[in-house]
Amino acid sequence: MKKIDEMKAKLDGLKKETQALLDEGKVAEARGKMAAVRELRDAIDAQEELAVMEDKEIRESIANQRPAGSTAEFAAAARRGFRAEAGTVPGGMKEGSKADGGYTVPEDIDTQIRTLREAADSLDALVDVQSVTAPSGAQTFKTRAQQTGFAKVDEGGAIGAKETPTFTRVAYAVEKYAGYFSATNELLEDTDANIVGTLINWMGGESRVTHNKLILSAVKTIGTEESWTGIDDLKKTLNVTLDRAFLPFTAIVTNQDGLQYLDTLKDSDGRYLLTPDVQNPTQYRLFGYRVVVLGNATLASETGSIPFIVGDLKSAVRLFVRKGLTVTSTNVGMDAFEKDLTIWRAIERLDCKVIDDKAVIRGKIAQG
Repeated sequence: MKKIDEMKAKLDGLKKETQALLDEGKVAEARGKMAAVRELRDAIDAQEELAVMEDKEIRESIANQRPAGSTAEFAAAARRGFRAEAGTVPGGMKEGSKADGGYTVPEDIDTQIRTLREAADSLDALVDVQSVTAPSGAQTFKTRAQQTGFAKVDEGGAIGAKETPTFTRVAYAVEKYAGYFSATNELLEDTDANIVGTLINWMGGESRVTHNKLILSAVKTIGTEESWTGIDDLKKTLNVTLDRAFLPFTAIVTNQDGLQYLDTLKDSDGRYLLTPDVQNPTQYRLFGYRVVVLGNATLASETGSIPFIVGDLKSAVRLFVRKGLTVTSTNVGMDAFEKDLTIWRAIERLDCKVIDDKAVIRGKIAQG
């Protein structure tokens, strides 16, 4: 680095000399000086490239010699010149003692981040998600009514008035949901793991869980949860209770306990009622209706009962999203500058409303 600095200082001097010649009108001499400028600049570029290569080779050499994950032990050994600790009995080189040869034995220590596989339930796909451009508003819907048809009228008789459609409004007002996450700049500079990428994925998971909680909270306000004694009550819900207008879009939503319950049901011939979806063998169907299985952590069973949500959730619930998830980072805001941190702030603005409380039936079946 010192050599490069000296070369750059010399280059600045040549540039000033060239400029002085131009100011004096000595163009030919200035051109000659520019040849020296270009030659020195090329030499600096080559020197810098060589320095980068040497630095990389040194880093790789150290990384290959130093066992990852043993930084504290390595540093302590270095401070004592890799001699045996005070009080130890000399006995030649051995693997069991780091300073007496143990550091030469490679260790299988991996610092790369591994993500444990987990179910990432997202209810967004089941409900109606709508982006809004205002923080609050209202949407108009035609109310459901049982039409009675026209009345018979005699010739010359008076025609009676009929009821006209009525409407209702559903108001929404998005609220802010947020959190911040921090990491020391030393960690970001020194680690070879993808800390930032892992953290961004974590924020996405936080957003997903936030959506799920809002949606399930809205669903729990729909009607009264029915107590079913078995599969026949579930069939009655599909055949009778639920409006037939929703049947083409109906799904049976339950959790892992519900899957276990349904997966053990058989008909009179011993055939299982729950069948794989022909188009997607990893999915299930019951009586021809799609079965959506959520994790118990997402849709928890209550003591002694298994939850079921049956119907058209897209017609029942609407999630209002204002701008979506925004992530901003800083290393100077809040106390980041003072503590040498990088801080990420995640914000989203949401509201969730029940649009049609007739589109879904909630039920529970006794467990075991």
